[in-house]
Amino acid sequence: MSQEISENQVVNKSVNNENAANELVQSEQNSAPQNQEDNFDNLQKAVQILAQAKQLDEIQRYDKALSLYRQGVDMLLEEMIVRQGTEQSRSYLRDKCNDFMNRIDQLKAMLQNQRTEDKENEAKS
Repeated sequence: MSQEISENQVVNKSVNNENAANELVQSEQNSAPQNQEDNFDNLQKAVQILAQAKQLDEIQRYDKALSLYRQGVDMLLEEMIVRQGTEQSRSYLRDKCNDFMNRIDQLKAMLQNQRTEDKENEAKS
């Protein structure tokens, strides 16, 4: 029962984060020239990937979460390079990228420590 509750909470948090990011995408789409609208698909894909990474992170599937965080951040950074956008949206994306990159660094260190501990435990056995 507690497993079901925690998974539901993870999904609800991810949906809230994805909704906020989708609102940003929508506001950008409304102010974008027609020829840039096709490029918003990439931004939406990045949001979806990062939401999935966050879900995996919260249920402690760190290897897969790390991979998806990297993929999502790469897509966001690419969008920042090719898209004009408002200063507010660029600032928001920059802050989000920094947050995700900090989490990537934390996960990398945590996974490295875990691998080191596993090797030490194997050596003791």
